[in-house]
Amino acid sequence: MSRLRESGPLIEYVDERLAAGDPIGVTSASLLEVAYGFRRAADAGDPGFHKLLQWLKRFVREGRVELLPLDHHAAIVAGEVRARNPSPPSPRHGRRRRSEAELRAAWILDIQVAATAWTSGRDIATADAEHFEAIAAAIAELAPRGPELLVFSPPV
Repeated sequence: MSRLRESGPLIEYVDERLAAGDPIGVTSASLLEVAYGFRRAADAGDPGFHKLLQWLKRFVREGRVELLPLDHHAAIVAGEVRARNPSPPSPRHGRRRRSEAELRAAWILDIQVAATAWTSGRDIATADAEHFEAIAAAIAELAPRGPELLVFSPPV
């Protein structure tokens, strides 16, 4: 979602899936994270991100993706995963550029994203699979007879 722009192969893929009647699902927590990042960049003085945020609002309003809400099922799953995994796994590739507080907030949002995708019967496409693989394993422990939450690289 964070790599989505007005033009390019990713938006073409999204629109092709919509035209085929199989829209891309975007969790409300994913949309929150992207809007947060775009707004922070815009407020830091990058006017391109202000324009991108306005485009994102129109894009979602137009229904070009299916927005997946954090409903009560997903909230309960997310709460159980968070209770068993209160902190994110240590980064494999050294310290990231975020503060400890930002890492913990991102972890909670990642849990919400994964729980929403899983309860909606969707898989997760992400360029940063580390957290989502850990969350998928935690969900599998909670629901060993449930469907597997698959985590894979974006198709484009």
